[in-house]
Amino acid sequence: MSLNNKIERIKRMHDLIRYKRTGKPDQFARKMGLSVRALYKEIKELKNLGAPIAYCNYRESYEYINPVALGSPKIS
Repeated sequence: MSLNNKIERIKRMHDLIRYKRTGKPDQFARKMGLSVRALYKEIKELKNLGAPIAYCNYRESYEYINPVALGSPKIS
């Protein structure tokens, strides 16, 4: 995958998470064009970079625990 494609994927994930529109993991994976396993891998990578991502059972969506801004040195 090219760097531009990776960046675009992260931006898309960020927008869906920020607006709490991911849905359940299988729905989020489908929206991203990924397998559920690949989605979990992407989320883990973002968490390793410091993104405060959590799944909300009530909303049935991933969300940020704290506000996040892309473009900062660290994703928080």
